[in-house]
Amino acid sequence: MEETFKNHKFLIDALNRGDKLAVKYLYDQFYNELCIYAKSLTRDDQSSEDIVQNIMVKIWNKKPNLNIKTSIKSYLYKSVYNDFVNLYRLKQKEMSYAEQVKIEALNYFYDEDSEIIDKKIKLVQSEIENLPPKCREAFLLNKVNGLKYREVAEELGISIKTVEAHISKALVRLKKCIEVQKNSINFLLFYK
Repeated sequence: MEETFKNHKFLIDALNRGDKLAVKYLYDQFYNELCIYAKSLTRDDQSSEDIVQNIMVKIWNKKPNLNIKTSIKSYLYKSVYNDFVNLYRLKQKEMSYAEQVKIEALNYFYDEDSEIIDKKIKLVQSEIENLPPKCREAFLLNKVNGLKYREVAEELGISIKTVEAHISKALVRLKKCIEVQKNSINFLLFYK
């Protein structure tokens, strides 16, 4: 049965009919992936799981009128993004500059096709692997693990200025490799 759900139209029709196996297929195929994506947005396990569970419930509740024109994966990612933005707006009326940059980066990719995003992600990951070891380590500690420059410096036993130089060098190389705004690189790091 799983093979038939790989057909987009069949899956949407099954969801509209309220086929529990179709919902189970969506859950099995995308739940973990969507939670990882949501966590890259929220930085919180519980909030990310809540967002993804809400998406699954909304799909079930919309079953007779589910109208998906893009790929199911794109629809799910956009739904997670939209729920994140709505949740975020409810929690905070004023966003810091860093948060505004993150939303701007997300908006940059909002209408991108998932295959294009996947190619960009692979390109970024490849370029990160090609960074000099200390540069790569400093970059990943800061951008992926969320450590502040001071914390990265302590972790690696180097100065904050050296950390800044490593991060700057990495961002310049990544920006050149994918030709996008510097702030969009953060999104590509966490998308998968």
